[in-house]
Amino acid sequence: MKEYSKSIEKVIEDFNSSYNGLDDNKVKNSIKLYGKNQMTKPKGKSLLKRITDALLEPMLIILEIAVMITLGVNIGKAIKGAHGDFYECLGIVLAIAVSVILTVVMEGRSQKAFEMLNKMYETLSVKVRRKGVLTIIPQTDVVVGDIVIFESGDKIVADGRLIKSINLEVDESMLTGESFAVKKKSGEILSETTPLAE
Repeated sequence: MKEYSKSIEKVIEDFNSSYNGLDDNKVKNSIKLYGKNQMTKPKGKSLLKRITDALLEPMLIILEIAVMITLGVNIGKAIKGAHGDFYECLGIVLAIAVSVILTVVMEGRSQKAFEMLNKMYETLSVKVRRKGVLTIIPQTDVVVGDIVIFESGDKIVADGRLIKSINLEVDESMLTGESFAVKKKSGEILSETTPLAE
């Protein structure tokens, strides 16, 4: 749905909300219809899958081909009675093993860091208006139709339609890479074909 292409009143009506926010029944209905404000946790890869993925990296495939060629050449030399240099093969295999181990370990650390960031994100508190009263709730309890109130320094924890603002500027660097804050105006109605970054 593209709520930015509708008027504020239409969005509030579509989500069965009001300027006073939702009541308890509407919150329950919104959870049933749209679910909770939680990111779906990606299914973790098994150790075998992470090792396989690391072995399928282009640079490692080149090394794997090199070790097969080197092994073939050295086996051919050994069969003909010449000296086969199997230390070359061992060196390439060790390089592959070190690369795979580093890749798997770094990926594991990145996954743990991502999980820690998600836990921090889940503990954020948000100000919402429910039944006309300003209430502070965990961000995971924000539902579709909630009237979210934020001020300078707050993080915006869900997509939403801007109802009212005073000199609002938003840091969108995580979304667009833009380093400067972007001015936002409430009540603007944009075309349905407007790109996400705009």
